[in-house]
Amino acid sequence: LLIREWPNVLSLLGGLIAIKTLIIAAIGPRVGLSIQESTRIGLLLSQGGEFAFVVFSLANRLGVLPLELNRLLIIVVVLSMALTPLLYEFGRKAAEVIDSRFEENEKATEIQNFDATEPIVILGFGQMGQVLANFLSTPLAAGFDGDMAGLPYVAFDLDPKVIK
Repeated sequence: LLIREWPNVLSLLGGLIAIKTLIIAAIGPRVGLSIQESTRIGLLLSQGGEFAFVVFSLANRLGVLPLELNRLLIIVVVLSMALTPLLYEFGRKAAEVIDSRFEENEKATEIQNFDATEPIVILGFGQMGQVLANFLSTPLAAGFDGDMAGLPYVAFDLDPKVIK
């Protein structure tokens, strides 16, 4: 089937990798990743997964997919999984190329100094507010060049006992 349907296999394989890479690379910057990291991770995660085998098996049992199409899709997923090491290397090299092209622009925007002279306001001092307060109290929160006292904060909660 692989030899007979190689144009379809290559088209489906290329489409799977391209679509998943584009989706992951587009989502990456929105969750705090750089373009380089998004591209690298997009290519690393662009293969099909084991869950596809479960879905294809179920589709085959229910008669949703013809048997030959089911086998073709399984071949595509297996090949995409086999390409993972190559996609990882390609993603790493693509990230290096992107990094070398955009290095100066990003470094200029990355380096920002936020000198907070006013305390940080924490609204709600439940479990997560307390975790945030503990983090702000650590010297690492102030940065390496800051003083060793952490960052100042003020906490508010509806229950004064929680603040105490």
